Amino acid sequence: MFRHRHLLGVLCLCMSALDTYCADNTPSNPTLRVTIIAINKFDDKNLADKDLTDAIDNNARELEEYFKTTFLVSPKMITGDHATDADIREWLLSELPVDSEKTINLIFILTHGFPNPGNNEDSNDSEIYLAASNTSEDRPTRNSITGMQLVEAIKHAPKRNAFFLFIDACGSGAIDGDELEQVLQSDRDLASRLMILASSAPDEKSYRARFTQALLQIWKNKNADCSVENPESCHCGSSIEAYLTQKIKELPGVDPNVEQNIQLVSQDFPDFCIELFGAEQRLLFLFNAAPGMSEVTLLTPTTQFKPPMKMKKDTTRPVNLNARDYIVVAKRLYSTSKRKEVIPFNFKKAPVDIEVLFGTELDKAEATQAVGLFLQQHEIAPAVGVQLRLKASAEFQQLDRKAKINALNAKEQLDKLAVQRSSEQADASKAKNLVDEASKAVPYPVLPPANGYSYHGCPTYDAKCLEHPQKDPAIERFDAASGVYDQKVKAVRDIDKQVSAVTATISKLSFQVKKLTELRSIGQQFDEMEVWQEGFRNELVRDAQERWTKNIVINNRGINLFYPQGPALAEADVQRIVDFVNRYNFAQGSAQLEIEIPVPQKSPKLMDETGDEDDIAKNIQRQLKAKGLNSIPTATRTFLSSHDDENIRIIISPYYRF
Repeated sequence: MFRHRHLLGVLCLCMSALDTYCADNTPSNPTLRVTIIAINKFDDKNLADKDLTDAIDNNARELEEYFKTTFLVSPKMITGDHATDADIREWLLSELPVDSEKTINLIFILTHGFPNPGNNEDSNDSEIYLAASNTSEDRPTRNSITGMQLVEAIKHAPKRNAFFLFIDACGSGAIDGDELEQVLQSDRDLASRLMILASSAPDEKSYRARFTQALLQIWKNKNADCSVENPESCHCGSSIEAYLTQKIKELPGVDPNVEQNIQLVSQDFPDFCIELFGAEQRLLFLFNAAPGMSEVTLLTPTTQFKPPMKMKKDTTRPVNLNARDYIVVAKRLYSTSKRKEVIPFNFKKAPVDIEVLFGTELDKAEATQAVGLFLQQHEIAPAVGVQLRLKASAEFQQLDRKAKINALNAKEQLDKLAVQRSSEQADASKAKNLVDEASKAVPYPVLPPANGYSYHGCPTYDAKCLEHPQKDPAIERFDAASGVYDQKVKAVRDIDKQVSAVTATISKLSFQVKKLTELRSIGQQFDEMEVWQEGFRNELVRDAQERWTKNIVINNRGINLFYPQGPALAEADVQRIVDFVNRYNFAQGSAQLEIEIPVPQKSPKLMDETGDEDDIAKNIQRQLKAKGLNSIPTATRTFLSSHDDENIRIIISPYYRF
C-alpha cells in the first residue's frame, strides 16, 4: 500500500512490554497475554512417561504462578483432559485470530516433539510435529500440531499483536526450515512481530522440560547488573543460545555433557535480551534506497550484530531493538561506489525517530507519511501516526511552495538566458561575417599562428623563412576576426549549457510538485478508505445478517459463511453469494472472497499429501466464475479445521481499490 521509494531510513518505535505493562496499564499500552500448552496426559501409553509428564505439569504450574504473582496476569492453560489437537486448533483458529486488543502474547508449549528432517538434500524442508494428548506415537502426524500451523495462525492474528513462542519439545529446532524462512522473508511485518525459542536442535532430545525450568530460573533470579541502562551485562541476540544451553547444563542433576542446544529464530530481534523480557523494545525500520543491493550492519559501542542484513532495492525491513544507543552502517554491494552511510541512533530519546540515508528532503517527508500511515493502519500507535502525518503534511506544503517558487525563479532565469543567447548569437553572426570577409584577402592557406605571427609567405616551409615569419595585415585581420568569432561561439555554448541545467532543474521541480500531489493523494485516499471500509463493512454485515440467518459468524476477518464439505457448493448457495457480492462491486471498491477448504480431521492423510481440497477450491472458483464473478479478488487455502462438521468457510470482507 505504501511505496518506500528512494530512501534508506530508520524508525524506532516504542513497544511497551512486561515491566511497562505492570507500571502503566493504560489503554495505549499492549495487554500481556500468556498461554501455556502443557500436555501432561497422553492417551498413548508409550508417550505417557511419568517423569516427563510430572516435569511438564510442575513447570507449567510454576510458570502460571510466576505470571500471576509477578505480572498479575492469569495465563490461559491448555492442559489435562482439554489438550487434544482439536482443543489446540480451536484456540488457534477461534481465539487467537479475533483478539481485538493490542497484545503481547507469550506462548509456551511443553510436550513431546516429533521432528521431520525432510527428504530434500538440497534444501532444509524440516518441520516439527508437536504432540497433543490424543497423539499416537505410531502416527505422530495424524493428531498433532505442526510448527507452521502455529505460525500460520499467528500470521492471521491482528497485526498490532506481538508473539513470543517458547517450544519445549524434542527436536523443536526443526521448526526453523526453509518454509518458515520464506514466510518471514516475504512477510516482514510478521517477522517483526514473531520470535521463537526452541529447546533443542532438530536432531536432539529435550529432557524433562528443562528448557522451561532454565527460563524460570533466569527470570526469577535476574542478574542485578543486567538492566535497560546496562544491557551489556545481559545476554542478548545470538548469545542467548549459548547462555540458555549452559544454564540447562547447570540445573541440578543434569549431566554437564548433555547434548541439548537451544535454537533461536528471531530474524528481526537481533538485540532481544532474555533477562530483559520486560524491557521496552523499539521497532527499527530499514529502507534501502540504493539503486541495487545494500548491506546494513547494526552496531552498539560494544557489539557488532552478525550477520549483516542484505537488502534489495526499495525493500523495507523492521528490526526490534532495546532502548539504547546504536549505529547503523550501510554500504552498497556490487557497486563501484565506496560510499558508506553511518548514522548513530539514540533510542532513548523518543518513541518514534526517522532518519533518511541516500535521500532528499522529499524522501524524508515521504518516509514520515509512510510511517504515520503504517502506525495507523496496524494500530500500533495511532496517535503517533496522526502526529507524523500532520508533520509530513506540513513538510509537503513547505516543499511544494519552495518547489513552485524555485520553478518560477528558474523560468525567469531561462527567459534572461534566452535574451543573452539571442544577443550573443547575433554578435557571433556578425563576427562570422567579418571572418568570411577577412579570409577573402588571404591569397593562399595560412599556417597556424605562432607567437602572435602567421607564417605568411612560407608555403615551402624553408627554414630561413620560418625563422623570420612575416607579419601580414590581411592575416592579422583574419586572426582577429576569428578570435572574436570563437569567443562568441563559446559564449553561446556556455549559455546553452546553462539553459540545459536550468531546464533540468525545472523538470526536476515539476516532478517534485507532481510527486507531492501524489503523496498528498495517498494520505487522502487512506482517510477515505478508513471511512469507506467502516461504512461498507457495516452495510455488508447488515445485509449478510438479513440474507443468512444461520451458519454465519462476524469477526475481524469479515463475514464468515459455513457450508457442508463436498466436491462443490450447491448452485443456490453459489447464486446467493454472487448476487450478494455483485451488489458491492463498483469503482471505488468491492467485496473480496477467501475460500478455506478444511482437511478432514479423521483423514490419515497430511495436508500436503492430499489433492482433494485443491480440487474443491477450484470447483468453487469455477462455479463463481460461471455465474459471472470474474473481477472480484479471490483467494483459496486449505487448513486443518477444528470444527466437527468440517465446513467449508467463505469469508467476505471489504476490498478497497487504489
